[in-house]
Amino acid sequence: MKRLLLLLAVAACVLAQPPSTNARRLQGRAVCATAPADTQVLGWNAASACWTPIGTVAAWKSYTIPYTDAAFKAAATAVSVVVFQLPAKGAIEGIRLKHSVAFAGTGITSVTCSLGDGTSHTAYAPAFDVFQAVSNTAQAWDGGAYSTTAAAHNVTARCTANVNFGNGSATVLTAGSLDLHVQWAVLP
Repeated sequence: MKRLLLLLAVAACVLAQPPSTNARRLQGRAVCATAPADTQVLGWNAASACWTPIGTVAAWKSYTIPYTDAAFKAAATAVSVVVFQLPAKGAIEGIRLKHSVAFAGTGITSVTCSLGDGTSHTAYAPAFDVFQAVSNTAQAWDGGAYSTTAAAHNVTARCTANVNFGNGSATVLTAGSLDLHVQWAVLP
C-alpha cells in the first residue's frame, strides 16, 4: 500500500501543471504593465504609483569582428566597423580587447584596433596590436563608467594597417579575429 501511495504521489508531481508565475505586486505595490527589456531592472515610479522598468544592470556582452567582415574589403589603411549601438543614457563600464586569431595577410606587417564613438576613434579604448601573436597576456583592458554623450550612438571599432586592407572588392587579409568584451548599462 505504501508503494502505491508513493507511486501516486510521484505521478501527481510529474503530471501537475505548474501555476503561471505572474508578479502583479511587489511589497504590496503594483507592477506596471510595461515589460522590461533585456537586463533592465524594476524601480519605483512615484508618479505612476507602480514598479516600472528603469535602466539596466551592467552586463558583459561579447562581440567578434572576423577578418571576413565586409569593411576589410576597403581600399584603405583604416576601416571602421560598427560594433553595437549604445542606447541613450548608456554608460560603458569596462572594455577588453583581445584577438583570438592574429591578423595576417599579403603585405600586412601591422594591424591595430581601437574602440570609439564614431567621432573619436579611441574614445573608449586606445589602439591594440592585433597583428602580434595570440597569447593569454596579449589583451587590452580599459575601465571606468563613462560615455561620450547621453544620446544614443554607435560604438565603433577602428582598425588600421600598414597597407590597404583590400581593393574595394576583396580583402588582402587571410586571418584575424578581434574579440571585444564590453560591460555597459543604461542609466535611469
